[in-house]
Amino acid sequence: MFGKIPKMLHPPVLPVKKIVCTFAPEMYISKAKKYRDQGDGTAIAYDYYRLTKSYIDKDGKTKHRSVLCLGELPGFDKDERNRLAAMLTTMIEDGQSVMCDNKKLYEEAMSQYVKYRSSKYAQENDPRLIAERKVREEEERKKAVAVKLETLTQHEARIIGCENLCNSTMRMLDIRKYLTSRGWKRDHINFALMQIIARAIYPYSELKTVRYLRENTALAEMFGIPKEKITKDALYESAKRLWDEHHGLEDWLHDRVCSMFGIEEKILLFDITNSYFEGKMENSELCQYGRSKEKRDDCRIVVLAAVVNTEGLLVRTMIYEGNRHDSTTVEEVVGTLAKTTTQEAKRVVVMDAGFYSKPNVNWLKANGFDYITVLPSGDSKFESTSSEIINHTDKKGQQIRLQMGKVDMDGESVKALMVDSDAKGAKERSMYEQACKRYEEGLEAIKKGYSYQGRNQET
Repeated sequence: MFGKIPKMLHPPVLPVKKIVCTFAPEMYISKAKKYRDQGDGTAIAYDYYRLTKSYIDKDGKTKHRSVLCLGELPGFDKDERNRLAAMLTTMIEDGQSVMCDNKKLYEEAMSQYVKYRSSKYAQENDPRLIAERKVREEEERKKAVAVKLETLTQHEARIIGCENLCNSTMRMLDIRKYLTSRGWKRDHINFALMQIIARAIYPYSELKTVRYLRENTALAEMFGIPKEKITKDALYESAKRLWDEHHGLEDWLHDRVCSMFGIEEKILLFDITNSYFEGKMENSELCQYGRSKEKRDDCRIVVLAAVVNTEGLLVRTMIYEGNRHDSTTVEEVVGTLAKTTTQEAKRVVVMDAGFYSKPNVNWLKANGFDYITVLPSGDSKFESTSSEIINHTDKKGQQIRLQMGKVDMDGESVKALMVDSDAKGAKERSMYEQACKRYEEGLEAIKKGYSYQGRNQET
């Protein structure tokens, strides 16, 4: 009655995997409110725009990520901003150039896209830029040549950094031009310039300078001087020739620097220092025993007198015997500047107390120099001309008191400023107490010297 039911073939049943639905990321322009400080305690609000991308993460949640900071976008309305977002989306996602009839909009899109390509986000997330970077790295890797470090050797390595910097400075100062005008030969000029630079970088003895010039620096090559000609005797001779040009070269450098930096000199600072020699220096007329500022009274010294301006530039230097008194150097050193000083360009010489003497003061006034110096307390009596006392804090945070007054010098009334410093007073009291202590200890030592075998001897 019933026919056979045909056998049905069923496809195999496969397990169904979870399907995650995603969509292409969409970019749009988001707006944030920011505030700009006006500098007067107030702030104004302004709109700041970003190109933002929407995407779905692995958990199926919609997220937003800032792709590019666009700035304030002045002059763009809402419709133009939306078109800008669409253009940037096309350029970033598809890597295609866009066409636009709005020149302002097109230029802004290209500018923002260039900024996008250099951003950290693009370098880490844009697959096209990542692929481009890998291609470049692969090309650079193919060009690279492997070198075994243990096979490297060097021959006559030379340093040139500081040397080149100093040589550039020498050219700016035009020292070569001055020496040429003085009749120097080219070889002597090159040797002198090489020595000046070497001493500036490596200030040691002639013997060490020879080693430095031959083994370390490229100065010899820079000035075309054969190394066999670099000896300590050659350095001595070059230094002597430079010393003969001492004052002229000093004036040349001073004028060049003042001209280069527009320095107007009104105040000159005058002081001296000294340097000691550990050798005997018995045949030297300059090296004499004197008061060493470095407490090396066992060594012979020479005195260096220097005049500098307020910018720290040397105006005049001279070297004297080690036993030369400070006050005897003023007229000779400052006197070389008198011929270049006019009434319209009057300068003030500032000196320490050691240079004060009535002959020096009279000479300065006679030659048109104003002066500021420290007056010994016992030389003249101070008389106040104002009851006002000005309190001032110096650079060390110490309190000082200032009062205007005058002193009488050879019947002439001279302006004076009383400087009262607690710190200076404490220092002088300490020095006085130490001197008294040493004096008393000396007396005590003398007293003990008169004692012999427990018996006191009468003096």
